[in-house]
Amino acid sequence: LVLLASVATCNLQELTMEDLLPTLRLKNIRVSVVSLSPEIFALKNLCVETGGRFEVAMSHTHFEELLRSHLSAPEIQGKDVAPQMVRMGFPRLLEIEAKKPEACACHFQVRNSLYVCPQCHGRSCGLPSRCKICDLPLVSASVLARAFRSVVPLAPFLPVDLGALSTRCKGCQQTFSSGTSCQSCQQIFCKTCDDFIHHGLRQCPGCLESTSSQ
Repeated sequence: LVLLASVATCNLQELTMEDLLPTLRLKNIRVSVVSLSPEIFALKNLCVETGGRFEVAMSHTHFEELLRSHLSAPEIQGKDVAPQMVRMGFPRLLEIEAKKPEACACHFQVRNSLYVCPQCHGRSCGLPSRCKICDLPLVSASVLARAFRSVVPLAPFLPVDLGALSTRCKGCQQTFSSGTSCQSCQQIFCKTCDDFIHHGLRQCPGCLESTSSQ
């Protein structure tokens, strides 16, 4: 993603836009530009040829909307791109007794607790990591869940105006007259809980409660 605020480009003599395009195509790099200045043909052509977008911001609000549109990952284009499985291990936690000290394979230091690789039974001292014996990626369920939420963010809540009425927030149980509502479970949250859910928790408590009750 390129943010541009210039009305001209200055290319090096040994590297032009035409020379750069084959390299970008070979490495499957998609170029998008959000410009604060008028459209530049060379950059727009580069975006079109690589499958990106060239957009000109018309105002401050429009500029923020264009930036937010690039926060989520774009869809993969091309039939030749096939998903690949990634092998991962979920090690068990081993509490070490004082009479039988053990050292981790990564730092060769004695630890009070170690993670046992499910493939080679090597010892590691932390997660996420990679087993030093068999090179298997080691993760925990909580780490994997946080990574998934970073890739697939929670959908924004819709604003709700209750007028003269007041209701309790599903998160903090405080009363308020205006807030936001989850599109899935229809639960209403205050502004503070909305910020915490989207930037910290990354999961809707109302959706989790409805899922666990089923």
